[in-house]
Amino acid sequence: MYKTKLQELCHQFEWNLPEYATEKDGPDHNPRFTATVIVNGVSFESPKDQCRSSKEAQNHAAHFAYDHFILPQPILFSPHNLPSPALLPTSLG
Repeated sequence: MYKTKLQELCHQFEWNLPEYATEKDGPDHNPRFTATVIVNGVSFESPKDQCRSSKEAQNHAAHFAYDHFILPQPILFSPHNLPSPALLPTSLG
């Protein structure tokens, strides 16, 4: 369960515990749930109208949050933070 992994991650980094909010939509015989989790000031949401239980929706949101903090983030370059040409590798050839 990603909710548990996320809670352990928060404990490891001494962050506040994750805060979940869940919304139910649709008829009682076929409800759909969406969950949002806030971790360290960042909000993550489960897919809209795809989860059949609040537990599933919260787990999806926790999964997105956990991956965000664990997986390496891509380095994005803009014209303002490009490396100096002197630091770029040169071709050998």
